[in-house]
Order: sequence, then structure tokens, then C-alpha cells
Amino acid sequence: METATRPPRDPRRADEPPPPSTARRLLNAAAGPTLIVGSVLIALRGIAFLPNLSDQHPDVLSFWLPRSCMLGRAIADGHVPLWNPFEMSGTWFAADPQSGWLSLPMMASSWVFGCGGGLRALIVLNPILAGLGLFWFLRKEGLGRIAATAGGLSLSMAVSASILAVSLPFAGTLAWTPFILVGASGFFARAGWRRLGWLALAAFAWGQVATSHLSHGLVMATGLVVAYVVARAVREVRRGALPAAAAVGWSVAFLAFLPLANLAIVIPHFAVLARSSLAEGYGAIEGTVARARATTEDVPIPATGIWGGWPLALASTPGGYVGAAVLLFVPFALRDAARRYLVVALGAVAGLAYLLTITLLVGAGWFRSFALSLPFGDVYLHNPSRLRYLAFLIVPALGAIGVQWVLDHRPAFGEAMRWIGAGLAVLLVFPLLMGARVGRLTIFAIASGANFAASACST
Repeated sequence: METATRPPRDPRRADEPPPPSTARRLLNAAAGPTLIVGSVLIALRGIAFLPNLSDQHPDVLSFWLPRSCMLGRAIADGHVPLWNPFEMSGTWFAADPQSGWLSLPMMASSWVFGCGGGLRALIVLNPILAGLGLFWFLRKEGLGRIAATAGGLSLSMAVSASILAVSLPFAGTLAWTPFILVGASGFFARAGWRRLGWLALAAFAWGQVATSHLSHGLVMATGLVVAYVVARAVREVRRGALPAAAAVGWSVAFLAFLPLANLAIVIPHFAVLARSSLAEGYGAIEGTVARARATTEDVPIPATGIWGGWPLALASTPGGYVGAAVLLFVPFALRDAARRYLVVALGAVAGLAYLLTITLLVGAGWFRSFALSLPFGDVYLHNPSRLRYLAFLIVPALGAIGVQWVLDHRPAFGEAMRWIGAGLAVLLVFPLLMGARVGRLTIFAIASGANFAASACST
């Protein structure tokens, strides 16, 4: 008779920690989003918890507040606000590209929180959505919770701690663009009918961008998504996940579906534009007003772009500060071979946006003639500086990828210091040598020191 024997115990299993409990897993999953939401509420506490609205942007009180009030009352009364009798002796409302109609956050906040409170809720909601959307996208691209939180937190705080928070068209653009990317990422990661859910999410988010800013905002979001889709399709073909013909077909289908699913938004808006003063273009209002008011902002089509060193302002406070860790870890993203397609796509869009803002290109006669020959080219030339808002999304994403690469590969101390030192030379030393205000770079300098210390301890 054979005696049953217990198999020998694997000594390696004795040292393994027990699997985390369900509560612990939920806490880990919620930590990053909770930090993003809490940080925005602290930064915008004067608007979130007090009956205050800002006058730092002229459109908040004179333009957006009355529209939010009218929209909320119309929804509460159960009718579609087709006509606005309170502006210019009456004008279109629902078809107006900036009425807020069919904008889910604008309609919901105006209805639930009423006149004034609805606009305050929208101001707070935009950076929260932006941060959570980028967090979700980075997680879908394989980043860990720490790196994804760094990217989402950087974007949400850059919006909420600057005038972008009350620049509602661009805050709305940055709020919803990450969700289009989430939909695109899920679309390529799934097969069969499961693609449809991600396609629906992307189309819905694209429509929300269209209701936020039909010109620069929609172009920026669409350009970024096109770059991602092309890069992701190339990657899927190279790794053998999709045949080339299928990758092209899915990419075209995805991109074509975005506007087709939002014809209820696009068609009325463009119909109104054709009957408005914009149909004649910004060049039509050159003349009396432009000559009487000589400031650059009042020139319908200025002859120059903006200061070529504007990316350096991302390290400056107050202003468009995106965080020292994110800025200093951007170079490490270039070393991430697994996500090179994403880095290339984001970097290409950032580079193109930069070129389209500087005077070297915008002020060139041949380029201006070419731009004016395009449909709505005068809208771009009217204010090319708006394209710089793409940096508030792209730089946090690249910085998060760099953080993830460092966490995965743990580079040697000397190697890490060389890359971080190069970033400091560009973002801190060079601006100071060129006469930048010391006070505006103090926070970045202190935070950079903390990053040096953290990197030294981890390598």
C-alpha cells in the first residue's frame, strides 16, 4: 500500500505577501483620481465652495453667465432654447456654437445648480475632467498608477491654477480631448463588437469639444487624435496585430465616424456661421475699428506670431506651470521603446503647434497667403497663439511616460542626473541668464531640488 505524501513546500512562496484585499485594491485604484479631484477643489476653493465668480476673463460675467442662466431656465421649463431675445434684438441660441446647447456639462450644471452656480460648477468640473481623462488614457496605454496620476494631476492643476480655468472654450477642449484618446486607445485594443463602446465614447467626447470651441479647440483635438490613430495603426501593423489593410480601414472608419456621429452639432453650427459676420472673414473687419484701436489684440489678423520662447513659461509661476517632475522627466520619454509610437505622435503634434505659433512662420508672406487661401484660415491667423494650449496636455503626457520609464528601468545615478541636468539647463539656467524674473522660477527651482534628492535615493 502506498502512502499519500504531501508535496514539498516551495520555500519561495513563504516570502510572498498575501494578495491585497478587495478594499485595498479599491483604495489603490481610487487614490490617483481622488488626489486629482481633491487638488482641483483646493485650487478652486473660492469658486467651488463660495458664491464667487471671477472677473479675470471678460467673457465670464458678460457672456457665459447670462447664457448659462438662460440655458438652465430653458431646460428646467422643458423646452429647447432656439432663440435668444436678449442679445442684439434677438438672435439664434441653440445653433450658436458657444451657446452650450448639447454640451453635457454646461447643460447639466446650468440646470442642476441654477444661475451662477451652474457656471461655477462648470469652471470646477473642466479641470477635473481633464485630469481624470488623461489619467484614464495613460492607464490604458500601460502606465502605472503613479505615472498616470502625475500626468493627470499636472494637467488638471495647470488648468485650475491659471487663467485657463476661466477661459471656458479652451478649458472645455482640454477636458474632453483626453476622452477621445481613451476611446481611440480602447478601439484599437479591442476586437469585434467591443470596439463599438470605445468608438461611441470617442464620438461623444469629440462632440463635446465641438460644443466647447468649434474652431481652434476642435482643430487641436482632431489633430492630436489623428496623429495618435496613425501612430497606433502603424504600431499594430508592425507588431503583427493587424494587417496593413485592416489598420487603414479601421483608422479611416474611426476618424470618419467622429463628425458623422455629431451632425446634430456640426450642421446647425456651420449653418449659423454662414449667416454671421464670420462668413466674410476677419479680413472684412480690417479698417476703422482696427486702425482706431492700435493694440495687437484688436488687430483682426495680426502680422506676427508670439514669442518663440513660450514653452519655457511652463516652468514659471504664476502662469502655466505644469510641475517640475513632469518637466524634468520629459526627456526620459524618448527612451521608452515600448511607447515610442505615442511619444512620436505627441511630439510631432507639439512640434507642429510650436511652428504654427512663432513669428518666423506666421509672419512669412508666403505662409500667410497660403493660410488665407484655406477655409477658415483667417480664423487661425486671427490668434495663432491659441495652439499653445496643446502643450498643457502633451507635456504632462510625455512627462508621465518619462516617469514610468524611470520607475521601470531605474537608470544609474549619473545617467539620471545628466538627463535631469539637461532639463534644468534649458528650463532654469538659460531663462535666468536671459534675464527672467527669479521669483517666477523659485517654485520650479525648489521642486527641482526635491526631484534631484528623490532621484538620488531611488538610483
